[in-house]
Amino acid sequence: MLGSNGQVLEEGSVGNSRAALSELSGRYAKALIVMEAGCHSPWVSRHLEQAGREVVVSNPRKTRAIYQHERKSDRRDALMLARIARMEPALLYPVRHGSEEAQQDLLRIKLRDSLVRARVGLINSLRFTLKSLGYTIANPSTERFHKVIQSALPDSVVQMIAPSMQAIEALSLQIKLLDREIRTLAHSKYPETTWLEQIPGVGPITALYFVLKIGDPARFKRVRDVGAFIGLCPRRDQSGENDPQLRISKRGDAYLRRLLVSSAQYILGAFAPPKRFASVRTSTRGRRDGTSEKTCRGSCGPQTGRAALNCVEKQEPLSSVPPAAGKNEDP
Repeated sequence: MLGSNGQVLEEGSVGNSRAALSELSGRYAKALIVMEAGCHSPWVSRHLEQAGREVVVSNPRKTRAIYQHERKSDRRDALMLARIARMEPALLYPVRHGSEEAQQDLLRIKLRDSLVRARVGLINSLRFTLKSLGYTIANPSTERFHKVIQSALPDSVVQMIAPSMQAIEALSLQIKLLDREIRTLAHSKYPETTWLEQIPGVGPITALYFVLKIGDPARFKRVRDVGAFIGLCPRRDQSGENDPQLRISKRGDAYLRRLLVSSAQYILGAFAPPKRFASVRTSTRGRRDGTSEKTCRGSCGPQTGRAALNCVEKQEPLSSVPPAAGKNEDP
């Protein structure tokens, strides 16, 4: 706790509970509370803000003076946070946490991803085990793996791997139930996800996670700022006449970035709808041949994505954009 002149008034630790935090903030009702973003920062910041306190959540990746100090410690980190916030809170690059309801919806998607990863790990371990015994399994879909493998192996081997097969079957069932819950949640509670699902390769999971992570779109001055928020913009290290082209920054949510890259790979891969690719080729060829833009639009079908982007730039509601036919699924 720093005073008005920067002197240390109090130093110590506090219990990570609502009662202890309320008692501490009650002693300094007009103080600015600063903390680093982490596992507990969402609920701690919401609890203190509900009590009427001013809270700043620092972005730890932006405070190099703290995490790269030659004598780093928790005591020194707290003192540096307090002194930086006293001088200029903007230097901490404050993080804005979402509501508790949005966090629960996000965690539902994250828990589904953990189940998918656990299922992939079990399938890979079974493949390696069976390969060492001389049994090569074909590449069925992940949902059908536990059904196909039983018919391709002798009974003695099937009995040996039965526990793993039962675990894979149970995980597949839970993942399917979560997929249904997420789809229902996205369409009933967040209707704006319907417009994002018009993009090929974007399903309810990608659309819902994108909407929840963006939160209030008005906090972005330009549409391009969303790419920087996700970490898809290139880094920069310019000095004098030297301005090299660097890779993307990879800042922000890694899972959201993985979902968007998967959707892009679906569009560019072999599973993309052929009609949409044919319309894109026709549009590009028409421009090269000097065909008017009106003719290209007629051959490309409805420009739903362009119209939605124009609505975002003009801050108009997306309800004015006509929906496209068909539904998409996450790749």
